[in-house]
Amino acid sequence: MQNPEPRQNKSTSLKWRKRILVALAVLILFPTALFTIGWFNRDTVIDALQDWYGENSSGTLTIGKVNASFISGFPKVGFTLKDIEQTSTDTILDKFSSINIEEAKIVIGAGNLLSGNIKIESIRLKNAVISSEVISKKSLGYHQQLKRDKANKKHKGIIMPEWLHADGVKFVLENITYVTKDSILNKYFNLDIHKIEGSYKGNKNQLLGNLFMDVTVNNLGFNTKKGSYFNGARVTGSPDFTIDLENDSISLPEFLFKVDAQNFDLSANFDFSSSNHYEFKLQNLKTNFNATKGLLPDSLAAKVAKFDIQKPFETKLQLRGKFTYGNNPDLEIHFSTDSNAVNVGQKIHLKNTSFSGNLTNDIYETDSLRDAKRTVKDLKVTFNNLNADLGAIKVDINNSYYKSTPETLNFIKAQINLNGSNEALAKLIEMDNFDFEGGTFQLNAVISGDINTPSEFINKATGHFNLANTRVVLKKNGLQLPLETIDVSLEREHSTLRQLIVNLPNGEDLVLKGSLKNIAGLLSKNPTTPTTSSISLNSKRLNINNIIALSKQFIPKSQKNRDDRKTLHEILNAVYKQFHPSFDINVDALTFNDFTINDLRSHIDLVDSKTILMRSFDFDYYGAFTSLKGSVVLPENNLKDAIYINAEATSRGNISVFEQLFDIQLFRFDAGDYQFHGNVKGNVKEFNEILNNAEGDFTLTNTKLHYPPANMDIDIDSLALFVDNADLHLKKFNLEIGELYPIKLSGKITGFPKFLMDDAQDSAAIFLKINAPFIDSNTWLTTLNSLKYDDKLKTPKGNSGMFRLFKDLNTFNPEIEIEIDSLKYKDLITDQLKAKVYFENDSILKLNNLSLNYKQTTANISGKVKAHIAQLDTLDTNPFDLDVLVSVDGKSEDLNDYLKTKNFIFKSGDFEFKWHYKAQSKNLEIVNPTGSGDLKISNTLVDYTAAGLQIPVDSLHIAIDNDVARLKTLDIDLPGKSSVFFSGAINQFSNFINNDRDEKVHSSNFLIYSPYLDDSDIKAFFANASSRTKKQNADEGALKTFKKALVGINSSFYPTATVKIDTLRHDDLQVTNFGIQLLFDHRGNFEIQDTHLNFYGGSLALNVDVGLQAKNDIPINMEMRADAINLNELVSQLNYFNDDALRNAEKIEGTLNFNIETIGKLNYDGKVDMNSLNGKLHLDLSNFKLYNYKPIVENSVLMKDERFEKLSFRPIVQTFEIRNGEIIIPRTEIQSSAIHFFAEGRFKLNEYMNVWLSLPWKNLKSNDGLTLPEKTTFANAGSKFYLQLVQDKTEEKEKNRDLKVKFRLSNRKLGKMKQAQN
Repeated sequence: MQNPEPRQNKSTSLKWRKRILVALAVLILFPTALFTIGWFNRDTVIDALQDWYGENSSGTLTIGKVNASFISGFPKVGFTLKDIEQTSTDTILDKFSSINIEEAKIVIGAGNLLSGNIKIESIRLKNAVISSEVISKKSLGYHQQLKRDKANKKHKGIIMPEWLHADGVKFVLENITYVTKDSILNKYFNLDIHKIEGSYKGNKNQLLGNLFMDVTVNNLGFNTKKGSYFNGARVTGSPDFTIDLENDSISLPEFLFKVDAQNFDLSANFDFSSSNHYEFKLQNLKTNFNATKGLLPDSLAAKVAKFDIQKPFETKLQLRGKFTYGNNPDLEIHFSTDSNAVNVGQKIHLKNTSFSGNLTNDIYETDSLRDAKRTVKDLKVTFNNLNADLGAIKVDINNSYYKSTPETLNFIKAQINLNGSNEALAKLIEMDNFDFEGGTFQLNAVISGDINTPSEFINKATGHFNLANTRVVLKKNGLQLPLETIDVSLEREHSTLRQLIVNLPNGEDLVLKGSLKNIAGLLSKNPTTPTTSSISLNSKRLNINNIIALSKQFIPKSQKNRDDRKTLHEILNAVYKQFHPSFDINVDALTFNDFTINDLRSHIDLVDSKTILMRSFDFDYYGAFTSLKGSVVLPENNLKDAIYINAEATSRGNISVFEQLFDIQLFRFDAGDYQFHGNVKGNVKEFNEILNNAEGDFTLTNTKLHYPPANMDIDIDSLALFVDNADLHLKKFNLEIGELYPIKLSGKITGFPKFLMDDAQDSAAIFLKINAPFIDSNTWLTTLNSLKYDDKLKTPKGNSGMFRLFKDLNTFNPEIEIEIDSLKYKDLITDQLKAKVYFENDSILKLNNLSLNYKQTTANISGKVKAHIAQLDTLDTNPFDLDVLVSVDGKSEDLNDYLKTKNFIFKSGDFEFKWHYKAQSKNLEIVNPTGSGDLKISNTLVDYTAAGLQIPVDSLHIAIDNDVARLKTLDIDLPGKSSVFFSGAINQFSNFINNDRDEKVHSSNFLIYSPYLDDSDIKAFFANASSRTKKQNADEGALKTFKKALVGINSSFYPTATVKIDTLRHDDLQVTNFGIQLLFDHRGNFEIQDTHLNFYGGSLALNVDVGLQAKNDIPINMEMRADAINLNELVSQLNYFNDDALRNAEKIEGTLNFNIETIGKLNYDGKVDMNSLNGKLHLDLSNFKLYNYKPIVENSVLMKDERFEKLSFRPIVQTFEIRNGEIIIPRTEIQSSAIHFFAEGRFKLNEYMNVWLSLPWKNLKSNDGLTLPEKTTFANAGSKFYLQLVQDKTEEKEKNRDLKVKFRLSNRKLGKMKQAQN
């Protein structure tokens, strides 16, 4: 806006008007001139303001409208500025500022205005809003550094704006809102200036003035995170002030400063020189504590919120500081009161309270400490004294202070003396669970430490606390425990319970000692860190029942019928919440009801209201040591008697303790030790539940149990078991006896508490598994027998209890599984043996499907043992029966290893064996055994090694009854028409099977029957059998093989055999009714007896004894007798000895009887050694007739042929001697119808013959050939001539082997031969 050019008014009026104009000039023109000056200098004012603003600030300043007025500033020029707006942006601070003034009125002198020197003498602002805000994305550190940099700059002091008049200014601020916000530095100020009016006068370098202020301080937030001061308080005051421009200071003498309803005496000094500091002094003799709390920021108000000082008290405040960023002003407040009332929270009400002290933030005594450690958070409140009545408690606190620093937020040091009634103490503490009745307490302590909550003061105390002659009452149920004293030594967080004495009804004292950690937890309902305690109890004898009775003594009658379980829960809950205790218990004898344990040493913790943690719980019960580690839980439910334990348990001692713990009727514990280590859990009140939930290792050693019903002892050297809940697992272990292969045993007992508690509801079962890679049963039996003889295996001493034993055992449903990879029995090694044994009922023990394999053979055995239940049976000596079924099938050749047959070897085929065995037992010895079964063999090739034969057997069936085996079927397919049937029996068959050599030697007898047997079929059969075998070892020889075979047969079978053949054919020889008896005598010699057959009209009998005991040779005795043999049939059946002339003879007849008795031996090839034969041959030939035998008829000498055509002989009876295989023919008279002669000499079959025929000369007489001569003697027969029959079959040349007949007239050579013979 430009000033208008001055206008010059030229007066054209009349002179008469001149005076009027002068008056108007004074009355009108002067104000008008002022207005005109003002009007035309509006731009000057604006330019001056703009210039000053431009020099001192950045941004924009706009003034909407400027009006001049001579009235408001008369006799000076007044201006009214409308709609002033100022905005600025500080890009360094990121600060945005604005000023909006609705109206500003200023007064300026006309001269100054005309000269352009703008000096405002009065200023009035109305309806303005002044605001600023820092909005920045820069870091907090950046802005803090700006503040520090600004503080470090040199201060200019107080510089008044040049447009203010130096002689003085009047100012009025009306309805001004001031808001500034810095979200980076967390500052916020909000003031409503209702009115500030004042003025000052210049006096050299000082400005002296006064003002009135009426301001509402909405927010005075130096740190918005902690809140703000004044918080809407309205402050008023009329201070005088002095501005010293030379010294750059402002001072406000003491004036009345009203904050809401409170009156304060306030004085202030501000120094803007290089020291740049300020100082406030504030005093209020009647400070209203509650009103003052409203002026504090949230952080401070929260700290004093629970405090209430009911009466005004005196305060004096002094605040000194500097106008620099981060400056921490010095604050000091003095306070005091007498006979006041102070409330701390809802429960502390201090009456007759007197205290004096001071508050300061300058807590360090030396400058060095102050410079090193001082922070804005430092605070110290000192009480010189504090005395009060806290109900019935006297409080005396001296020389105390409260100090707060970043390191120790709430440090308190005080000497406290409290004493009074226990009831008042209980009310003060307000414990949820306990109360005190009667008695007094005393606390003398020095508190020193950082305390976050009031209750924690006791954790910082060192001193002594005593409580005497009171009863501790459990609030929930009225249960009371009389205490003689509680004596505690306070040692900060760790206090010592010197003694807690309870007077017991029996006159003894229960004394507890220990320690308490964080005892402050007892003073708070919800402590951040609860109190924990460690209590020790030492006593010789302690009866829990006495303590229970004592605690119930003072219970009101209405509470005495309460559930004890509920009462116990309430006690545990109260003790846990209050003390979180652990206990060290050392009691020599602890009794509850009728149960007493000794040497109790325990460390237990109460971990919650229902759980007791047993870190250790060791005790002795009847000599057995037990250690428990775990927890005991008393659930808060309807299980009235439930007390659950879950603990690691170790127990060891004599097993006799079981008789004290359990009602065991089954066994009597005579000796032994046990050991258990594991875990137990369950309801202690239901002991079987404990056993049903136990886990761990259980071991019995050197244990002796007695079973009374059977009078039986059970000895256990060592047994290791694993307890798994209600099951006992037999740990896999190797059972070793001597040098035997180990046996792996495993198993389990389900429901084992049934063993220990007869009233246990669950059924028990025993499972035992026996595993072994290899068992030599022969060695085991030997070892077990030795144990038996050493009296290490106990057997029942009576029989009447066996049924009771079975019945008791069946209660536990025992079951045994056996798995043996390889089992050696005698020389057999079987594999994959499996079996199962269990009880079928109270009287039957059952073996189910014992199976095993041997090569290609599988055996299955099942059976049962039945205990007698009848009264007569139990009185008898047979307490139980055995009933066993055996089934075996496989390859026949596998039988060889079991039967140990040396002569008969099964080479192929299949067999099947069924066996049913029954027996009774007497004192565990088998009596009255019976058995029956069948052995069947089919399609088997039998290797008869003695004969070098392999005999095919189509089928073999042996029926066994009571240890007697009967051969029912033996089918051998012979060629031709021949057939053979076998039958027989073997007694003591079990010995035969087992190859036993005991007193009861088994024997066997067989019948071999054939309706028709042709030896050619036999030869063909054996030829075929021989073709399957390898040639025998030539070095062994048939003789040795034969002997070996016979010995083997005898040792295996001890046999007798009867052979019956209806028709026996040999080549053309056929006999009937053939029979023979084969046997071995008691010395083991082989005998052939009662050999008989119908032999061509007569019979033939043969007995042979073969000696098998000789080491080298095999002696043989033979006796053969022939009776009434039809000579004609004999010769014809013998094919006439291959003599055609004899075959063509007209007639051959006679009756032959002979008897041979001889001894000898067998050759290496098994044949009779003819050279070894010695004995006699008795011959009786009667009715001998030979007609027309051409060799005789045609070779007669000196006699007619006709007389030889029909030869008849008198009986020829003679006994021949057999000497070394040579038959010696004594002089034998032969009388026939043709000739009469004597024969004598010797011959050896198949070697030589030298026979002399002595023919009397009278034979040359004529003879009709029909008359038989009379019997005579050699001497009476007259002179003779001789025919010598000589033959040597050993000659090399065949022609020399022919029979030679020599005619002799003398028998001198015969005499010489006989002489040589003798």
